[in-house]
Amino acid sequence: MADASQSIARGAGPGGTVDITSQQLQLNRGLITAETVASAGGNIILNITEIITLQNGSRISTTAGTALAGGDGGNIDINTIYLVATPDENNDITANAFAGAGGSVLVTAEGIFGLTPRSRAELEQLLGTNDPALLDPINLPSSDITAISRTNPQLDGQVVISSPDIDPNQGTIALPENIVDASRLIAQGCSGGSIAATEIGSLIVTGRGGLPSDPTSSLTSNQLLLDWATAEDIPSSNEDVTNREIPQSTPATTTSEIRPQQLQEVQALSINEAGEVVLLAQGDGQLSAVGSGLPVLTCAGAIQEE
Repeated sequence: MADASQSIARGAGPGGTVDITSQQLQLNRGLITAETVASAGGNIILNITEIITLQNGSRISTTAGTALAGGDGGNIDINTIYLVATPDENNDITANAFAGAGGSVLVTAEGIFGLTPRSRAELEQLLGTNDPALLDPINLPSSDITAISRTNPQLDGQVVISSPDIDPNQGTIALPENIVDASRLIAQGCSGGSIAATEIGSLIVTGRGGLPSDPTSSLTSNQLLLDWATAEDIPSSNEDVTNREIPQSTPATTTSEIRPQQLQEVQALSINEAGEVVLLAQGDGQLSAVGSGLPVLTCAGAIQEE
């Protein structure tokens, strides 16, 4: 509805009822009113299945006493999914009264955008006056919803905005009640006093075993091949097996453990008569080495005769 208006009971009688059912309702400088001059306002019922939009100073009103006279405000009942008004374009929904009691505005929608419910005290603060003749949201640039009595704060009506019942638990996931101790999920390392922590391990290299030296090379099995061997003659009868000598295994000889000699730090060097370099070590306070009688060069750089 563009530049359209619906007005009922502009005279002295009570307002009637406006009932609109539609898929969408768009107001652009449009008016849907059930206002009265000096009697009770009418009723507006809007059942819009999708969206209601208000633009450029559009109004939905059941205000009573537009001539600054008596009469109670009417009722507005809006049922839709979205109620949208352009902000700061003075789009208002009102069920006010001048000398009588304010009406009621009931909005049931999933989303309301651009509209602000306001009380009489808020209008006084925003307009900077308590003059009943000026307490009208039409004097504000914002888009508002009101149901007040302009002369008596005790007779203000009500603005009720509700959303459809939605199960807050819908789509939620039940979490486990038992709390997991995260410290028990971490593997414990070896303690400082354990055998595994104090003993020194060993590394034994047994060869490559057919693995290539380069990861990108192909596998070869040359190192795993064995030469052909000739099997021993198989005895022809049990007698041959009986008369055959069984080789006696030699007892394993016990070898003493070979311990490496203690390493000594080189202190000097010398050249023997054969021209070989001899490393000298410190022993019992004196340098000792194979060969003697030749000059010795110590780590300090001094040359001494041995």
